[in-house]
Amino acid sequence: MKYLQNRFCTQVALLLLTMVTSMGAVQLVADSPDLPVIGIDASGNKIAVWQVDADDGSHNIQASSFQPGIDTVWTTPVMISTSGVDSFSPSIVMNASGQAIATWIAVDTVNEVYTLTAAMGSVGSSWTSPLILSNSSHDVFALVPTQLNADGDAVVIWNSYDTVSTATEVWTRAAVFNTSNTWDTALKVQ
Repeated sequence: MKYLQNRFCTQVALLLLTMVTSMGAVQLVADSPDLPVIGIDASGNKIAVWQVDADDGSHNIQASSFQPGIDTVWTTPVMISTSGVDSFSPSIVMNASGQAIATWIAVDTVNEVYTLTAAMGSVGSSWTSPLILSNSSHDVFALVPTQLNADGDAVVIWNSYDTVSTATEVWTRAAVFNTSNTWDTALKVQ
């Protein structure tokens, strides 16, 4: 049943993607996308991110954008996650001026943990390289939606536990993206 629910949600999200193109034009943005989410700015520009199956059995995160009055179709999807790194559960936030931050969970096979990963972009521009925000010894298991203000400052919050410690303490951690276009080191919130 969960599979059917996910497929239904995917189909509804795809319908939304096609409905927001110009004058009802229907466009398939990606083959077999899962968990699509959309960010919209004050001008109506849109960025969609989703998870897609990769040829190697892992998942990648892709993005596409649409500018009303300029684009007639969504841009060709681009991969914003790292090739060969299993990535899933994408999220996106966009501020009024069109800056966007996509976040997702990725598998770190070296340290055997789930990591929180982020990339920044905007409509009509390229995305930054993915950046791991979480600690390499912490297993991320929950992600709170990112907050992004008009100045481009952002806060990402997630839950994780320390895989090195024998204690099973759950931590809430946060990272801040500041006006100097850098991420601060993640801090323990609780």
